[in-house]
Amino acid sequence: MTCRLLIQLVTFDSMNRIFLLIVFFLLVVGATGQPLVVTTSGGPSFHSSVFSLTEAGKNFKSRAVSQTKGYLDVTSTNYWYNYYSNYRWRISVYRYDVIWAQELSLQIKRVSNGTRVSNSGSISGGKSWISVSNIPQYFFKGSGAWSNIKLNFRLQNVSVLIPADDYQTTLVFTIYED
Repeated sequence: MTCRLLIQLVTFDSMNRIFLLIVFFLLVVGATGQPLVVTTSGGPSFHSSVFSLTEAGKNFKSRAVSQTKGYLDVTSTNYWYNYYSNYRWRISVYRYDVIWAQELSLQIKRVSNGTRVSNSGSISGGKSWISVSNIPQYFFKGSGAWSNIKLNFRLQNVSVLIPADDYQTTLVFTIYED
């Protein structure tokens, strides 16, 4: 069967060859859609020393800023997009709770632009604290490829009234092409 198909391709007239070339081109162009990737490293760490009490009957400070930072990269799976394109994108964030007290509020903000990988691009938004909920919400937007965008985290509403536990949540960042 392979030989027969090969023979048929050889006998196509020029119009059929042009048609096949157009179909092949459209398939290749369509296969390169949505090449954007967001990757993370690091993350928040709230050490127990932040939550120490010196007197009985006192409460914790209601807010604690993470002592470690998180980093976010926005790149493309396509080499040419990373270096020679100025594609626009936006990022949303939400949390997926594993073990979490509803009274706690996890907040996030963008601390720096990081390093530009592409020839051009910009980043805007995300410089103010936002509370991360279980519903995706806009975080910040930009264009081009970037690495090591620094993020900071803050925990709000910490209280002795919340039962002691190892609370865990997963932050989910989603990138959209604008």
